[in-house]
Amino acid sequence: EEAEKSSSLSIQSFCRELEKDGDIKTLFCPSAEKHRNAVHCVCLYFPATESSVRDISSGSVAVLSEKDGLSLLISSRKRISFLSKTERAGVSCIVFTAGQTPCREIADFCKKHHIALLASSYDSHYIESRIKRIIREHLLKTTVCHGAFLQIYGSGVLITGDAGSGKTTCALTLAQRGHVWIADDLVEITAKNAVLRGKAYGPTRNLAAFRGHDGITIETLENIAYTQDEATVDLWCELRKNMEGQMYARKRLVLEIALPFCCFPSPLEVPDVSFFIENWVKSFAFEREKIS
Repeated sequence: EEAEKSSSLSIQSFCRELEKDGDIKTLFCPSAEKHRNAVHCVCLYFPATESSVRDISSGSVAVLSEKDGLSLLISSRKRISFLSKTERAGVSCIVFTAGQTPCREIADFCKKHHIALLASSYDSHYIESRIKRIIREHLLKTTVCHGAFLQIYGSGVLITGDAGSGKTTCALTLAQRGHVWIADDLVEITAKNAVLRGKAYGPTRNLAAFRGHDGITIETLENIAYTQDEATVDLWCELRKNMEGQMYARKRLVLEIALPFCCFPSPLEVPDVSFFIENWVKSFAFEREKIS
């Protein structure tokens, strides 16, 4: 419903974004002047159940599981019923999954009615999650990333890295030195008016995600004086294993907005890396004060 209220995503852009994943192939994409309704939602269509028919709406993407795709290929009756309903509903795109290849009748139907047609070896659950991520990022201007988020010297700092790189350990050390704890594990980032804002995603609010534990409430941890629900995302750093010193990159994009970015060694290998991060953030805080 939120996506329907926001700007639409063209079929052409949608297909290009899906193909970035590698094993997703566009079999047919209508031209810009003949495209159907822009993509705004995802529906999983199950030909065997009548209730799912109500879930199809204008701008939907029909994602067919291996079982459902196979039933359409085998049963002419189900295939005709499916194509008729998708055309009437204004479906934007049909995706075959699990290595299924659409038959000639379905391919010709999509070309005639200007419906995009894609196929992938991935299963339907992965394709659905990938499509929802595209819609979230391009329509709702929101993404969810795995990492920690704090406010350090007034700047919102996103800390990411591979599993076991010490993100929570680093964030906890910084918070215990007086910086503001905002989120750990899953960070939801939203773009509005060229500004990024971050907060804890859903049920991860006020939790610290230590490996081997379900989630520890931040209030139960010692020496954390300051917490906050959300803040602007100003800087992005990444923790890496087996590296020495720090490695800079000019910018990294989040929701098409550039952020200053820097890599640091894992705190599991360099225990005082949090001091390096503080000094890095201080340099940007100093520049910001000079500009203001």
